[in-house]
Amino acid sequence: MEVEKGKISASLAEDRRIIWQELFVAPKESTKQNVPREEASSSEPPWRVTVQRMQVKEVAADFLDFSRLDPIRVTLGKVQVSLSTSLEISPHTMQAVVEGLSAGLYDIALRPESHTEPMLQVSAVETSGGSFNLQERKVSVEQLNVRGGLAKASLDEKGVIDWLKLDRAEVPRRKGHPTERPQ
Repeated sequence: MEVEKGKISASLAEDRRIIWQELFVAPKESTKQNVPREEASSSEPPWRVTVQRMQVKEVAADFLDFSRLDPIRVTLGKVQVSLSTSLEISPHTMQAVVEGLSAGLYDIALRPESHTEPMLQVSAVETSGGSFNLQERKVSVEQLNVRGGLAKASLDEKGVIDWLKLDRAEVPRRKGHPTERPQ
């Protein structure tokens, strides 16, 4: 499988959920079922997917975290990935294994949405010899290279470093538009 060029955008809502999580949520139980869900699902075979070789070339990515007091934007100018993977999903378990992972993230920038200039820029982060096992909760990387970059920091009028403000969680919203700020 090969994916070439394009852009992926995602956001983290105020409740800290990424919409991608909805991909693996089981459908709501129907009242029409005659067999209890536990009995029906235990006899169903799990879904299995195996990809012998997957390559992602020249795909950009953009992520915006609205769960922060000042939303944070992370952009990746280019992502390159090569891997093999297997995935198994059943009502009771989910297993994902990635092997032979080599990845490159290029032109990385992090900035609060209220700023025009990034607080962090990195030219390249490259990995090789990586693996991932969801059930074992294990990530392994043989080699990690970070090249080029710039980090900016400043103090506000109270003497607080701006980097410390990035972790401040969002205050609860008023009723209305989900991105509307309290006044």
